[in-house]
Amino acid sequence: MLFRSLHRCQADRPGRAAQREHGQPHRGSVGAGGERDDRGRRVVFTIIAALYALFAFKLRAGRNWARIVLTIIAVLDLLGLISRNGNPIGYVGALAAIVGCVLSYLPNSGAYFAAVKASRYRG
Repeated sequence: MLFRSLHRCQADRPGRAAQREHGQPHRGSVGAGGERDDRGRRVVFTIIAALYALFAFKLRAGRNWARIVLTIIAVLDLLGLISRNGNPIGYVGALAAIVGCVLSYLPNSGAYFAAVKASRYRG
């Protein structure tokens, strides 16, 4: 009921009728080129990509917490793809994240994390 009243209020706003009459798309609608206005998605994607890069650099620096965070993100990404029936590119990205997580838990990686931790404490 609340959503219906909000929708009615937005539909009755001055300018909406003029936009519809003149064929001008309002924000969030499909434009003349057929592309949806998705600046918000681009911003969110950029932030997520920057966080992935930060965690990857911290993983390279031998921070164990980055390994755990990347594992959690990879699992959530995979679960999200399974629940949404994602596209093939999404599955390739999730597979790469899972492979990276598995590689970060191999014995050689564990030795690397231990050596970095020991060198940090030695000074």
